[in-house]
Amino acid sequence: MVARSRNGETKAFPVVETIHKDNICHTTEAPARVPHETLLKAQQVAQQAVECLEGAIRLSGCDFMRRLVCGLS
Repeated sequence: MVARSRNGETKAFPVVETIHKDNICHTTEAPARVPHETLLKAQQVAQQAVECLEGAIRLSGCDFMRRLVCGLS
């Protein structure tokens, strides 16, 4: 989750891990149980993505962790 203020400042919130049962979110672990380097990279990628978007304020929940862990583009 990344937020951007009216003055363009961005803030990446801690990466979480969701556990699904029958395609429904059952629990959420915060912070995600992944290496610290992966947490930092996920926050960095999320911030870069939001900074590319136009508009004054953005709040975006993105699936960056899954993409980083699974190697998806």
